[in-house]
Amino acid sequence: QPQRPVAMLAVHGTGDPCWRYGESDLTCVITTPVGYKVGALESAAGWAQRNGCTADPDLGVEEDVDGNGIRTATATWTRCRAPVELLTLEGAPPSAPSSGAGHTYPDGHQYLPVDQIGPTDRDWTMERVWEFFVAQQSRPLFDDGFEPAAPVLEP
Repeated sequence: QPQRPVAMLAVHGTGDPCWRYGESDLTCVITTPVGYKVGALESAAGWAQRNGCTADPDLGVEEDVDGNGIRTATATWTRCRAPVELLTLEGAPPSAPSSGAGHTYPDGHQYLPVDQIGPTDRDWTMERVWEFFVAQQSRPLFDDGFEPAAPVLEP
């Protein structure tokens, strides 16, 4: 339980065999169960609760821009003390939602074969993640209301 609200942006592919989208004890590296891991939606909802957000997120779906069969589904909680958002990289129709992006950064390096870690999404870049956290700099960093005079993060 954090002492102050924590901004949280989660990005998770439904085709990630290393850290499954739903709760699981499986990974892509070890073939035996290694312990319970919370699912992406359950984890984000937990942060929403901690941050005093509305119970149900606003849902949206973005276009499969590059046509690779993966699109971004958004879940954004509102009325929060700090923002909570889940970006789910899922299979775009006619693919099943579970056929989404794997265990890679959006627009990142496909560092292992797709059959081991799933595919990489190319609809957007990590710049989107950067922008989310830079936007949080206008929020007070400490309980005393201190705010930095200028951005402290640099690209």
